[in-house]
Amino acid sequence: LKDHIVVGGYGLNGSHLARVLSSTGVRYLVVDLNSRALRKARQEGHPVLFGDLARPEIQQSAGVARARALVLGLSDRTAMEEAVRLGRALAPEAFILARVRHMEELSTLRDLGADVVVAEEFEASIEIVTHVLRRLHVPGNVIRAEATLLRAGGYEMLRSPTAKTGISDEIAQALAAGTTDTFRLLPNHHAVGENLASLEIRGRCGASVVSLVRGGAAIPNPSPHMAFQPGDVLVLVGAHGEIERAFRLLERGWEGAPATTGEVHSGSSTPF
Repeated sequence: LKDHIVVGGYGLNGSHLARVLSSTGVRYLVVDLNSRALRKARQEGHPVLFGDLARPEIQQSAGVARARALVLGLSDRTAMEEAVRLGRALAPEAFILARVRHMEELSTLRDLGADVVVAEEFEASIEIVTHVLRRLHVPGNVIRAEATLLRAGGYEMLRSPTAKTGISDEIAQALAAGTTDTFRLLPNHHAVGENLASLEIRGRCGASVVSLVRGGAAIPNPSPHMAFQPGDVLVLVGAHGEIERAFRLLERGWEGAPATTGEVHSGSSTPF
């Protein structure tokens, strides 16, 4: 093999990667010390090699020196460190990605030669951050920039409370300034059959409906007496708290509605 991807470990991540590489026609080899996992990989049609990538003879057999990339998901920390060290020595130009569970492993593996180290606990933290920001209706491009900044900085902002916040300042400004968001009406929502006049969205919530999309056609400034139908997408403008109250009203009515579970499409910065 040459210019191939060496997939170290056939766990959940390794199996997903192997499946994608297979479907896209990229040459690859799955290497694992677990005979059960390797048997499963072979049954699923993947090229396999039994062995421990922390051993130089196995890396040589896997053709690491000729590989385009080495993707490691080894559960043993010592084995992971040795595999990264050996891989970098054999293939100075190859891309090496290591998946680890905890953040304390990041700096060591980078020092040993890994190009990218993905820590599961911090990917989960980033996912939580993005879900919360979406819930607050922060524009999608700002959320993506924040997630990229966290990853590019080696998760430094999550590890150190004194780290530079970067795009987070823009998030604070966005929360203060307000945004545009959309809400799709489902058949069981309170607003179905109602209209702007009966709901009094602006008066009760502060947010304004500036457009309605029905059947793929945008209706700017819909009539106050136009009855809402399932599938309608309402475009709202307002402060984040105002939009949140409007979502609760649309979904469950004015009386004591908890947090919305409607289909929310966030990230829009301009009305339709």
